[in-house]
Amino acid sequence: RSGERICIVGPSGAGKSTLGMMIVGALEPSAGTIALDGRPVVPGDGTVAMVAQEDYVFADSLRVNVALGDADADVDDERVWSSLDAVGATWARSLDGGLDAALSDGERELSPSEARQLALARVLYAGPRLLVLDEVTAALSAGAARALQLGVAASLPAAAVLQIAHDLTAARDADRVVVMEDGRIVEVGTHADLVGRDGRYAH
Repeated sequence: RSGERICIVGPSGAGKSTLGMMIVGALEPSAGTIALDGRPVVPGDGTVAMVAQEDYVFADSLRVNVALGDADADVDDERVWSSLDAVGATWARSLDGGLDAALSDGERELSPSEARQLALARVLYAGPRLLVLDEVTAALSAGAARALQLGVAASLPAAAVLQIAHDLTAARDADRVVVMEDGRIVEVGTHADLVGRDGRYAH
Protein backbone atom coordinates (compact mmCIF):
# COMPACT_ATOMS: atom_id res chain seq x y z
CA ARG A 1 0.00 0.00 0.00
CA SER A 2 1.06 3.62 -0.50
CA GLY A 3 3.42 4.66 2.29
CA GLU A 4 3.78 1.14 3.66
CA ARG A 5 7.16 -0.18 4.80
CA ILE A 6 7.59 -3.93 4.28
CA CYS A 7 10.68 -5.87 5.35
CA ILE A 8 11.50 -9.13 3.55
CA VAL A 9 13.64 -11.48 5.63
CA GLY A 10 14.91 -15.04 5.41
CA PRO A 11 18.12 -17.08 5.21
CA SER A 12 20.63 -16.71 2.36
CA GLY A 13 19.28 -18.37 -0.78
CA ALA A 14 15.64 -17.98 0.28
CA GLY A 15 14.84 -15.97 -2.87
CA LYS A 16 14.62 -12.46 -1.39
CA SER A 17 16.80 -10.72 -4.00
CA THR A 18 15.20 -12.72 -6.82
CA LEU A 19 11.78 -11.53 -5.67
CA GLY A 20 13.06 -7.94 -5.58
CA MET A 21 14.46 -8.23 -9.12
CA MET A 22 11.12 -9.58 -10.37
CA ILE A 23 9.18 -6.78 -8.68
CA VAL A 24 11.16 -4.09 -10.51
CA GLY A 25 11.03 -5.98 -13.81
CA ALA A 26 14.71 -6.95 -13.99
CA LEU A 27 13.72 -10.65 -14.02
CA GLU A 28 10.69 -12.27 -15.63
CA PRO A 29 8.58 -14.52 -13.42
CA SER A 30 8.26 -18.07 -14.77
CA ALA A 31 4.53 -17.93 -14.01
CA GLY A 32 2.05 -15.26 -13.01
CA THR A 33 2.47 -11.50 -13.25
CA ILE A 34 3.90 -8.61 -11.25
CA ALA A 35 1.41 -5.75 -11.07
CA LEU A 36 1.09 -2.40 -9.32
CA ASP A 37 -2.49 -1.15 -8.92
CA GLY A 38 -3.56 -3.92 -11.30
CA ARG A 39 -1.21 -2.83 -14.08
CA PRO A 40 1.93 -4.76 -15.14
CA VAL A 41 5.19 -3.21 -14.01
CA VAL A 42 7.09 -1.65 -16.94
CA PRO A 43 10.87 -1.42 -16.32
CA GLY A 44 12.24 2.08 -16.80
CA ASP A 45 8.95 3.98 -16.54
CA GLY A 46 9.92 5.54 -13.20
CA THR A 47 7.19 3.81 -11.22
CA VAL A 48 9.49 1.34 -9.47
CA ALA A 49 13.17 1.53 -8.54
CA MET A 50 15.68 -0.66 -6.76
CA VAL A 51 18.93 -0.17 -4.89
CA ALA A 52 20.67 -3.53 -5.19
CA GLN A 53 23.65 -4.94 -3.31
CA GLU A 54 26.15 -3.60 -5.87
CA ASP A 55 26.46 0.17 -6.22
CA TYR A 56 27.54 2.02 -9.35
CA VAL A 57 29.44 5.29 -9.51
CA PHE A 58 29.68 6.77 -13.00
CA ALA A 59 32.68 8.73 -14.28
CA ASP A 60 30.80 12.00 -14.35
CA SER A 61 29.75 14.86 -12.10
CA LEU A 62 27.94 14.45 -8.79
CA ARG A 63 24.91 16.09 -10.41
CA VAL A 64 24.76 13.55 -13.25
CA ASN A 65 25.33 10.65 -10.85
CA VAL A 66 22.24 11.63 -8.83
CA ALA A 67 19.98 12.91 -11.63
CA LEU A 68 20.65 10.05 -14.06
CA GLY A 69 18.53 10.27 -17.18
CA ASP A 70 17.67 13.97 -16.80
CA ALA A 71 19.06 16.35 -19.40
CA ASP A 72 21.37 18.95 -17.80
CA ALA A 73 18.83 21.71 -18.38
CA ASP A 74 16.13 19.71 -16.57
CA VAL A 75 18.08 18.85 -13.42
CA ASP A 76 16.63 20.33 -10.23
CA ASP A 77 19.76 21.15 -8.20
CA GLU A 78 17.75 21.78 -5.02
CA ARG A 79 16.25 18.31 -5.30
CA VAL A 80 19.70 16.79 -5.91
CA TRP A 81 20.99 18.36 -2.68
CA SER A 82 17.91 17.41 -0.66
CA SER A 83 18.21 13.81 -1.90
CA LEU A 84 21.86 13.68 -0.82
CA ASP A 85 21.05 15.28 2.54
CA ALA A 86 18.20 12.82 3.16
CA VAL A 87 20.57 9.83 3.01
CA GLY A 88 23.22 11.46 5.21
CA ALA A 89 25.74 12.11 2.41
CA THR A 90 27.46 14.97 4.30
CA TRP A 91 30.66 14.37 2.30
CA ALA A 92 28.94 15.74 -0.82
CA ARG A 93 28.74 19.26 0.64
CA SER A 94 32.53 19.34 1.10
CA LEU A 95 33.43 18.44 -2.49
CA ASP A 96 35.35 21.04 -4.46
CA GLY A 97 33.06 22.08 -7.29
CA GLY A 98 29.83 21.14 -5.54
CA LEU A 99 27.47 19.34 -7.91
CA ASP A 100 30.00 19.78 -10.73
CA ALA A 101 32.62 17.75 -8.84
CA ALA A 102 33.87 14.81 -10.90
CA LEU A 103 33.46 11.35 -9.37
CA SER A 104 35.39 8.14 -10.05
CA ASP A 105 37.64 7.73 -13.10
CA GLY A 106 40.73 8.90 -11.21
CA GLU A 107 38.96 11.90 -9.68
CA ARG A 108 37.07 11.58 -6.36
CA GLU A 109 36.83 7.89 -5.46
CA LEU A 110 33.94 7.05 -3.12
CA SER A 111 34.11 4.66 -0.20
CA PRO A 112 31.59 1.76 -0.16
CA SER A 113 29.31 3.61 2.27
CA GLU A 114 29.50 6.81 0.19
CA ALA A 115 28.68 4.86 -2.99
CA ARG A 116 25.69 3.35 -1.18
CA GLN A 117 24.46 6.80 -0.14
CA LEU A 118 24.87 8.03 -3.72
CA ALA A 119 22.80 5.10 -5.03
CA LEU A 120 20.06 5.88 -2.52
CA ALA A 121 20.09 9.60 -3.34
CA ARG A 122 19.68 8.62 -7.00
CA VAL A 123 16.41 6.75 -6.34
CA LEU A 124 15.10 9.46 -4.00
CA TYR A 125 15.67 12.00 -6.77
CA ALA A 126 13.76 9.76 -9.22
CA GLY A 127 10.79 9.61 -6.82
CA PRO A 128 9.35 6.13 -7.57
CA ARG A 129 6.01 4.92 -6.20
CA LEU A 130 7.56 1.61 -5.19
CA LEU A 131 11.13 1.35 -3.90
CA VAL A 132 12.97 -1.93 -3.36
CA LEU A 133 16.03 -1.77 -1.08
CA ASP A 134 18.25 -4.85 -1.13
CA GLU A 135 20.58 -5.00 1.90
CA VAL A 136 21.13 -1.24 1.70
CA THR A 137 22.29 -0.86 5.30
CA ALA A 138 24.92 -3.63 5.17
CA ALA A 139 27.90 -1.24 4.79
CA LEU A 140 26.60 1.33 7.29
CA SER A 141 26.82 1.72 11.06
CA ALA A 142 23.65 1.19 13.10
CA GLY A 143 23.21 4.96 13.55
CA ALA A 144 23.76 5.69 9.86
CA ALA A 145 21.37 2.89 8.88
CA ARG A 146 18.64 4.30 11.12
CA ALA A 147 19.19 7.84 9.79
CA LEU A 148 19.07 6.51 6.24
CA GLN A 149 15.73 4.75 6.81
CA LEU A 150 14.25 7.91 8.33
CA GLY A 151 15.58 9.98 5.42
CA VAL A 152 14.02 7.67 2.84
CA ALA A 153 10.68 7.73 4.68
CA ALA A 154 10.71 11.54 4.91
CA SER A 155 11.70 12.01 1.25
CA LEU A 156 9.23 9.50 -0.21
CA PRO A 157 6.30 9.51 2.25
CA ALA A 158 3.79 8.21 -0.29
CA ALA A 159 6.01 5.49 -1.77
CA ALA A 160 5.74 1.85 -0.74
CA VAL A 161 9.14 0.57 0.39
CA LEU A 162 10.18 -3.08 0.32
CA GLN A 163 13.37 -3.59 2.30
CA ILE A 164 15.25 -6.87 1.91
CA ALA A 165 17.37 -7.43 5.01
CA HIS A 166 19.32 -9.98 7.02
CA ASP A 167 19.52 -7.59 9.97
CA LEU A 168 16.22 -7.93 11.84
CA THR A 169 16.56 -4.40 13.25
CA ALA A 170 14.88 -3.16 10.09
CA ALA A 171 11.99 -5.58 10.62
CA ARG A 172 11.08 -4.04 13.97
CA ASP A 173 10.26 -0.71 12.29
CA ALA A 174 8.34 -2.23 9.34
CA ASP A 175 4.56 -2.16 8.96
CA ARG A 176 4.70 -5.77 7.79
CA VAL A 177 7.36 -8.46 7.76
CA VAL A 178 7.46 -11.07 5.00
CA VAL A 179 9.44 -14.21 5.82
CA MET A 180 10.83 -16.26 2.92
CA GLU A 181 12.30 -19.75 2.85
CA ASP A 182 13.21 -21.92 -0.16
CA GLY A 183 11.65 -19.48 -2.61
CA ARG A 184 8.32 -19.25 -0.80
CA ILE A 185 6.64 -16.83 1.58
CA VAL A 186 6.14 -18.77 4.82
CA GLU A 187 4.98 -16.05 7.24
CA VAL A 188 3.55 -12.51 7.05
CA GLY A 189 2.79 -10.18 9.96
CA THR A 190 4.18 -7.46 12.19
CA HIS A 191 7.37 -8.04 14.17
CA ALA A 192 5.38 -8.44 17.39
CA ASP A 193 2.84 -10.80 15.80
CA LEU A 194 5.50 -13.04 14.34
CA VAL A 195 7.55 -13.19 17.53
CA GLY A 196 4.36 -14.20 19.36
CA ARG A 197 3.66 -17.05 16.92
CA ASP A 198 6.89 -18.84 17.86
CA GLY A 199 7.42 -19.82 14.22
CA ARG A 200 10.24 -19.46 11.68
CA TYR A 201 10.70 -15.70 12.24
CA ALA A 202 10.73 -16.00 16.02
CA HIS A 203 13.42 -18.69 15.84
